[in-house]
Amino acid sequence: MDDSTSHEQRADAFPLARKGYDRRKVDAYREATEARIDALEQHVQSLEGNMSELGLAHPTDLAAELDVVGEEVKRVLQEARVAAEQMRSRAADDAARWRAEADEESRALRESSRADSYEIRRHVWETGSEM
Repeated sequence: MDDSTSHEQRADAFPLARKGYDRRKVDAYREATEARIDALEQHVQSLEGNMSELGLAHPTDLAAELDVVGEEVKRVLQEARVAAEQMRSRAADDAARWRAEADEESRALRESSRADSYEIRRHVWETGSEM
């Protein structure tokens, strides 16, 4: 289907003949146009057959299917976004809890160390005083 050939035929003016255009040229153009229309119709039928084999009887089916797939992808992405936000929130909560536990454990160890240190110093003082 060379579109340039068809374009050239349309671009050529029909030569004038006595009492109008040259009938042979007009008939040749008409026959070429009919042949091109027939070839294009066969091509369309072939494409429709290919689409039917793919389960897409109509182009609107493809558009509808793509719309459905697009909506599913949108839903999946939204669910992934929500899940990621929940994971971030849980991680932040866990980090805050672990930090609080570590702070409490550190405070308890400092107090215990101070108490032990005080007890050791007291014992050393008493032992030194007895001598």
